[in-house]
Amino acid sequence: MEITSTQPSVQNQFMEVFKFDYQDLLSNKNGNLSEAQKKRVMNYAVTSFSIFQVVGLFFTGMFLFVSKKPFSEISLAIPGFFLVIFTIIGASLAWLHWSTYSLGTVKRLYGKVEFQEVKGVLFLCIEETRIRMLLDVVNLFEKNSVYAIYYADPISTIMSVEKVS
Repeated sequence: MEITSTQPSVQNQFMEVFKFDYQDLLSNKNGNLSEAQKKRVMNYAVTSFSIFQVVGLFFTGMFLFVSKKPFSEISLAIPGFFLVIFTIIGASLAWLHWSTYSLGTVKRLYGKVEFQEVKGVLFLCIEETRIRMLLDVVNLFEKNSVYAIYYADPISTIMSVEKVS
């Protein structure tokens, strides 16, 4: 059966779900992140840091608002704690993404894909590596087929996928 434009190929489905293109796949096959993937990883770093900063500021503001005391009577230790904790979390996530960006490499996982569900969380398993899936991708993978999965280990993210057999 010939594939028509209304019936996307398996590779096109992988590209859509995992957000990569043929140039990304080619770079990944060579063990590297593409320039577009590097930009996306850096955007995630900035976004994660920014989100945790905003959350820290939100909790700090909420604490100050709920306390209903003049600023001169409020201990700044608690609101400072919120800022420090959320800054540390955001900086840690940003650092993981920065590490991925600076390494610029991907790991190639090769073999049959299996799925495990642990406490309601879906994991893709290949070559003794378990990757947490945020999306249900089970139906994209054929049982007993072999896949090459290009994986950014520091951020536990699949960068691209191709069916080998």
